[in-house]
Amino acid sequence: MFTLLSLVCLLATSFLLANRRLGHSIDIKSSKPVASELMGYVLPYVVSFMGMDFSDTGRIFGFAIFLSWMFVLTFRSGQILMNPALIIFGYRLHEVEYCYVGSQGKLFTSTALHKGSGKFVLGLHKAQDLENMMVIKEQENID
Repeated sequence: MFTLLSLVCLLATSFLLANRRLGHSIDIKSSKPVASELMGYVLPYVVSFMGMDFSDTGRIFGFAIFLSWMFVLTFRSGQILMNPALIIFGYRLHEVEYCYVGSQGKLFTSTALHKGSGKFVLGLHKAQDLENMMVIKEQENID
């Protein structure tokens, strides 16, 4: 039941991100990948919980404390723990410096979720703000 629900949510997320109208034209001046070293620390601990027996309430309680602690660390550090499903769908996190096309050149800095095959291309892109993050499509996808 939960596996089916997870699959439906995964497909809905992919569909919604792929079909989102990106209404802003921006000019990206610089870009750097966002380091996800937190994932490197978390992954070994998550793997240790994979064989967990859900009838053992002590382990369930420990797992809940672990997940709560990871949330606090991620939230306080300002890092985004990248969802592995988004990586599989071709999305990457970048910190970009950009200005809106037609503005006076005021630069903004934001974390950007970019769907692209290779290295992030600087220049003109279509983008949209989504919960304090920019969603950006590759340059060749501009209408």
